[in-house]
Amino acid sequence: MATPEDAVASRFPNGAPPALADAIVEGFTLMRADTSGFRAETVERLLGRKPRTFADWCARNAAAFR
Repeated sequence: MATPEDAVASRFPNGAPPALADAIVEGFTLMRADTSGFRAETVERLLGRKPRTFADWCARNAAAFR
């Protein structure tokens, strides 16, 4: 997808409810920002390790989607 807005349009070609579209755009924007450290304190406290990036998750789990 070129933009988060494109993600919404591809999933809801006839339009999505505004609150849902806003949530999808926000989620995709955050993922693209690769927010390492976003809520880092919570991740480390709960998991006992530093947070990882979304890119790292993709690399570790790519085989599951082939």
